[in-house]
Amino acid sequence: MITIIESKKVDYEAVIDQNNRADALLPGKFWPAEPAALADLKTDAQLLNGDRIHVVQEIVTSNGLKWVRFMHKGQLVWLFKEAVIPLNLLDHVTKYESPRSYLAVIQDDKEKEGIYHDFPFNTNQSTMISNTDAHKLNGTVVQVLAEATISDHETYASFIRHDRLNWVKKNVLKNIGNELPLMTIRGDVSQMRSEKPIVANLNYYNSNVSVNCFAKLKNIGRSSVHQPKHNYKLELFQDEACTKPKVVQLSTKVRATSEYALNSGYTDATNSRGTVDAQIWESIVASEKKVAPRLKEAPHFGILIPENMLLAINNDPQGLYSFTAWREAEDLGLKSNDPKQIAIMGNNGFSDNKNLEFTHSTANLDGSDFTLLYPEQVSDEVHEHVDRLMKFVHESTDELFKAKFDDYYSLESVIDYYLFVNLVNGSDNVMNNSIMITYDGNHWMFTAFDFEETWNLRFNGKELLRNSTWLFEKSTNRLLNRVRKSFPSEIKNRWLELRQSVLSTKNLKRRFRIFYHRIGATTIDNDQAIWHSPSEKLTNLEQILGAIDERTKICDDYFSKL
Repeated sequence: MITIIESKKVDYEAVIDQNNRADALLPGKFWPAEPAALADLKTDAQLLNGDRIHVVQEIVTSNGLKWVRFMHKGQLVWLFKEAVIPLNLLDHVTKYESPRSYLAVIQDDKEKEGIYHDFPFNTNQSTMISNTDAHKLNGTVVQVLAEATISDHETYASFIRHDRLNWVKKNVLKNIGNELPLMTIRGDVSQMRSEKPIVANLNYYNSNVSVNCFAKLKNIGRSSVHQPKHNYKLELFQDEACTKPKVVQLSTKVRATSEYALNSGYTDATNSRGTVDAQIWESIVASEKKVAPRLKEAPHFGILIPENMLLAINNDPQGLYSFTAWREAEDLGLKSNDPKQIAIMGNNGFSDNKNLEFTHSTANLDGSDFTLLYPEQVSDEVHEHVDRLMKFVHESTDELFKAKFDDYYSLESVIDYYLFVNLVNGSDNVMNNSIMITYDGNHWMFTAFDFEETWNLRFNGKELLRNSTWLFEKSTNRLLNRVRKSFPSEIKNRWLELRQSVLSTKNLKRRFRIFYHRIGATTIDNDQAIWHSPSEKLTNLEQILGAIDERTKICDDYFSKL
């Protein structure tokens, strides 16, 4: 006969735990005399899983079973004590680290860890009941927002999924990436068009800056609008009506502004080329002996140096992005309303294009050959200055081209651009994305822009160009071709000079290694797990380092023979 060997009245709150259990509620004043008698009972306690109860009595029977008693639907019922969790056993957070910002992949191979909403496990009544749901998200890339260590010394990481905050043990996170600045945007992106921005809420933070504001967001880019991972123009505002711009400096690398460009780097699986190549070009310009004073005073010698970050839109991780200030005249040292201070950008480089740059004595400046960046309006005076340049490149004899070149161009700048695009194998930069600027309407120089398809990566990211030499002599850029023919010794000498400094193989490789160390290879891998760039299986750090060896050798061989 089973008897009560211990009984006491109690008064505490608890939560019913039926995770991986199937218990019965036993009404009446007696406990079951034999455990076997439980076999035919209903498992109605499962319906109360997670419910809060008030326990009034505990007993221990002679067969070693422990029971609790509580009121349910107007009557007292019994339940195994191990099926309830007293609220006074809640853990508490001993260390809370927020914000955190890194990408990681959930991988719970043992299928024993849980996902908990709003709070880490057992730190709130709603998370007292354990579960094993983490494995259901195996392989999912998450954007971690915070970490919390609780009193049992376990560390949990939080992320948002389906508009709800979730916590998971950090030990099930794999491929943990480096900490990077994080930008989160919330808005109806389904309504976004390139010509029609949406209004959204924006949050941004890094170790030095925290920004909360309204923003306008729209797609940009002739190619990226058709890609799954988009480029955006971002405008920050103080008010929801978007009437008061909010000027902030999101990074020490980027000037303070209210307008930014967000670059996805979609075609470059490493997301490194745009940043590192901009740094290389800046170093080249900085080494020139006759840099125009206005360009020398401009930020980074007129180059937009990207800052890398992580982006989330409507709580969905967008992976690795970079941002720059939205280009303004001041970034190039220009006054935007002066018709003599001009910047034009090449818009194509295809040999079958009838409006190919420098193949006519006049320029359209309507996007078919060049886009006028500054001033904003095409005028007769602007056309006069640009057409003077076009006519010289297109019509001058070889003798006149060489003799009068300094009246039209900075030879050092043009040579450096020619060397740069050949070194990086910039098939999308030899004409397209090339920017020419002048401060007096007569004397022009080059600067560079948009470096995603370099170091043997073709412009669409779908293939690698090996041992390519067509840019040396057969490019579609008539200006660069004529410069090569007219100034071979100057090109050779400048190449040898740069190879001893900013373009040494060691220095080029060091820059990419620094990028990978700062961003983290795992962050790049996690970004690719989200988007799968067309170059995902073509390029990585090893490929770029190999391309540096290949391109420097090809250029050394070619330029040494000039």
